[in-house]
Amino acid sequence: IWIGENIDSLKTFVPRSYPRSIRVNQYINVAHYGGITMAAICIILVVVVSISTYTNRKKKAITYAQPIFLYLLQVGLLFICIGAILNSTTPSQGTCTATQWFLLLGYSLELVPLLVKIAAINKIHQNARRFKRKRFKFKDLYMTVGAIIGAVTGFLLLWTIIDPPTRQSNMTLTDDLNEDGGQVIEINYLCASDSPVWLTCSYLYQFLLLTTATVLAFQSRNVQQDFNESTQLATVLYAHFLVLLFRIALWRLQPVIKATYVTAITTFILSGDVWQTLTIYFEPKLLDAIIPQSEQRNQHNSAEQSSRTSFPEQIRHAEHNSRISSETDQRNQRNSAETISSSVQQIRLNVKQKSKNSFETEQRNQ
Repeated sequence: IWIGENIDSLKTFVPRSYPRSIRVNQYINVAHYGGITMAAICIILVVVVSISTYTNRKKKAITYAQPIFLYLLQVGLLFICIGAILNSTTPSQGTCTATQWFLLLGYSLELVPLLVKIAAINKIHQNARRFKRKRFKFKDLYMTVGAIIGAVTGFLLLWTIIDPPTRQSNMTLTDDLNEDGGQVIEINYLCASDSPVWLTCSYLYQFLLLTTATVLAFQSRNVQQDFNESTQLATVLYAHFLVLLFRIALWRLQPVIKATYVTAITTFILSGDVWQTLTIYFEPKLLDAIIPQSEQRNQHNSAEQSSRTSFPEQIRHAEHNSRISSETDQRNQRNSAETISSSVQQIRLNVKQKSKNSFETEQRNQ
């Protein structure tokens, strides 16, 4: 009875934003479907490039680039594509953990073989300049790659056991009002660990790999052209740096930007990173394996020469060439006819001379 009589005064103690309601933001949207589609296309491209690399593994361009290391790079790109797809799925403990595993192992399998190969080539080049011979066993190179990948796997195991990435909720008080006049609380789900140290170490490790690869690529700029990949690597590493900076910026802006937007943008960035690596690093090698550089140069020169002339000039040039070729054919035909007639006359003269000689010889004998 007292509450009913004093309801108006009691309402003054209730905050204006109450009663509040909760709205769970839909995680999967059109942007996620677009990112997943782009990542799936990248997977198909990686498979096609892998098959083409295996088919042309005995060609000069692929042999100098070491097919085993190229296969490891392609496996790394495949892992990055899978991680990009998992990044756009609904967060759960399994998808959150698998995303970090695929992304970190993917970038390790892509960059570590490059580091080991370029370091070995630089060492051989430096010893050659000093007139020294240096031999490397491929077994040692593979063991170096395996040791670094094993260390990364151990870090991921510790991360998964101690503080695995799980689905966490991020609540935001919006300005939207519900039916009762209260504000709406929006909940966004995201993948995160309790401590940010793990993801920070992951980004620092990737930054260290990119920095080391950049230094080695700069040192290899004077290596023999068949083994020189400094230009391609510089472009690829520059793109990797930009992707890493974007990922770090999106990670730090998660409290401000919705988690759904962050994951969708990250998926597109990762897929684009794989796409540019295939285009910049693998495409020239495969083209050189299929079409030698000399033929490519001739085709390029002819294309440039034809592009410099206008279309009417090209027509006149083609007509002039056809006229010259027809005149040349006619001249060759006349010459061949004259040659045949002269040879026939010569044969006739030889026959007459032989018959005359034989007749004179018979008369003399008689």
